[in-house]
Amino acid sequence: MNLVVDSSALIALARIGRLDLLPQLAETIHVPEGVYKEVTHQGSVRPGILELSQLNWILRRRVSDQASVNALLSRFGQGEAEAIVLAADAR
Repeated sequence: MNLVVDSSALIALARIGRLDLLPQLAETIHVPEGVYKEVTHQGSVRPGILELSQLNWILRRRVSDQASVNALLSRFGQGEAEAIVLAADAR
């Protein structure tokens, strides 16, 4: 099973020190590039920055369907829109 993760899930699990739960839930963990940037580039005190940059089981993915991402931006942030489109592509 594949799992697409957004920033809220990563930050919440990092806060409680349980990012290790993700590989127990799915064979492959995908993080859209927008989510990766959101977690790692918006302030150095954000939980998950160090962990996310060091985990080799997380696969960073670029979303190729930018038109679908753009269509979602009126209701979601960049990372969430990319996660939705990436998850839909993974089905």
